[in-house]
Amino acid sequence: MLFRSAGDGLAKLIEADLKLNAERYEAKPEEGKRLSSLGYSMLQAGEVSKLIDMTARFRDRNSDYSQLDEDGAWIVNYMAIALRAQGRQQEGIAALDKLASLKPETHPWVVNYVINHATALGEDLQDRAALRSLDRAAPIADRYGSPYARALVAGQRACSHHRLGQ
Repeated sequence: MLFRSAGDGLAKLIEADLKLNAERYEAKPEEGKRLSSLGYSMLQAGEVSKLIDMTARFRDRNSDYSQLDEDGAWIVNYMAIALRAQGRQQEGIAALDKLASLKPETHPWVVNYVINHATALGEDLQDRAALRSLDRAAPIADRYGSPYARALVAGQRACSHHRLGQ
């Protein structure tokens, strides 16, 4: 991944981060923040297969994302990125869609995932679907998002329209 072209210093830093977060998670696996941090470290280290294996429970049909806190949602997001990196785009996008379907009134942090879902669709060149997803994302970003979140929505909308020749 990134460290392969950035040099040994970054590779050592990523390896140390992965080791630290693995140790922290093993000490208290019930803490969602530790799982989320480990997932991010695995993603950065390119250990996507291990990340996919570790997050299998989140792909279970009966997995109730409404019970997740924000750290739990981030590990699902990292899982979705890993799935897409392994060529499993539809599975990754489906996980993001499930996250994006949470009620923002209950989970205001869902703003991250409505945007990530729309962006994943756009990156997969599913621009019509991306635009529908952005229609869901825009009011959530307006209410719960930062100016940056609103800019991401506008940017993805412009890219999707452009690719569609609109």
